Amino acid sequence: MIVIQRADVVGDLALKKYGGELQLAKAFEEMGELIVALSRIENGGIKTNSVIDEIADVTIMLRQLRSMFGPDAVDERIKFKLDRLLNKIQGTQTENVPPDETI
Repeated sequence: MIVIQRADVVGDLALKKYGGELQLAKAFEEMGELIVALSRIENGGIKTNSVIDEIADVTIMLRQLRSMFGPDAVDERIKFKLDRLLNKIQGTQTENVPPDETI
C-alpha cells in the first residue's frame, strides 16, 4: 500500500508540473507499450521483466488518471466492479444495473 500512496503523491506532483493534457497523452503511450509487451510475451518474443516494467508504468499513470477524474468516483466504480466479479466467481451473478451510468 505504501507504493500506491507514493504513486499518488508523485503522480499529483507530475500532474501539477506537466498538466492533465500531457499526462493523459502519456497514459495513452504507456498503455500502448503495455499492449505491445503483452502481445510479444504471448508470441514468446519478450522477457517478463519488460511486461513488469510496463505494468508499473501503467499503474503509475492510472493513479494519475484516478486523481484527474476524481478518486472517490473511481473508487466507487472499482468497488462495484470488484463486487460484480466476486459475485460472478461465486456463481451468484445477477444482471444488475450500476446505480449511476454517468460515472
